[in-house]
Amino acid sequence: MVAYPAGGDVDVLARMFAEKLAPRLKQSVVVENRTGAAGTIGSAYVSRATRTATRCCSRRTPWPSRRWY
Repeated sequence: MVAYPAGGDVDVLARMFAEKLAPRLKQSVVVENRTGAAGTIGSAYVSRATRTATRCCSRRTPWPSRRWY
């Protein structure tokens, strides 16, 4: 799930990742775009997934996701 419009940088990277991930998982990987509210709508969609669903959210953040000390 991409929290931004189709065709943007995050979407393109997610689709490239999905293309490489599908053979490893031996199943289809679908990239779905859920836009709005600066990524909040897409993130909320993923957070409400059922326990049987496998979902991953791809977002852009203005800060690094890992701190290097």
